[in-house]
Amino acid sequence: MVHTRNSMKSKMIKVIVDVVSKPTVYYPIIVVIIFSLLRFVNIQIEGIFGFRLLNPIIMGLIVGYFFGRQIIKERKLHQLAIYDPLSGLYNRVGFTLQVSQFFANINSTKNISVISIDVDDFKSINDTYGHDIGDRALELIGKIIQANSRQSDFAGRCGGDEFTILLPADYHVAMRISKAILEEIHNSPLKLDDNTFVDLHISIGFASTKESTMSQKALFKLSDEKLYESKALGKHQICGIEM
Repeated sequence: MVHTRNSMKSKMIKVIVDVVSKPTVYYPIIVVIIFSLLRFVNIQIEGIFGFRLLNPIIMGLIVGYFFGRQIIKERKLHQLAIYDPLSGLYNRVGFTLQVSQFFANINSTKNISVISIDVDDFKSINDTYGHDIGDRALELIGKIIQANSRQSDFAGRCGGDEFTILLPADYHVAMRISKAILEEIHNSPLKLDDNTFVDLHISIGFASTKESTMSQKALFKLSDEKLYESKALGKHQICGIEM
């Protein structure tokens, strides 16, 4: 199941994502330089030939168009760097980054919970109906997880059919959110056509603590252990622990 990376790897991931996610830092300076160069060229052309090649408005449109396209392109790269396009949640890189930042800024009295989710018999869905249907199942489950998560929570798809939620909440809130996700997925079969539906089921394990001495690795490990326990009980179950 999902485990967080060590701090060094998390820092490396943060550097990579920052490079992609902050492309506009030097754009104002670059725009000024290019605009000044174009203006200089215009002045030289006017001095030699008696007319300007481009007026200031057209120059501004050209510069704006070029950098506008670049900003859009790099924002798309940023999205691909940290989000899973299938589920709409964070991917492993994005989730690991959020986890590292969360634990770096946490205070000693804050409640923390980790919810680990695994799709039951997902291989059977792929084998029976094909990977396209499996992808649709993951997409639906991702939407349900997102809909039941709060703004303060971080949800990610960190493996093929494995999802994780990090939330600043106690045991009772984690249990409530887990139950809501489990029940909604159970009541939301995937429709293939008017007569065919695929039932979806998940198993959930979670761990909660407000002990500042517990490491993120230990908390994630406990959550995974509870998920294994849930699977062992017959799947479509929730097992949680409060430390």
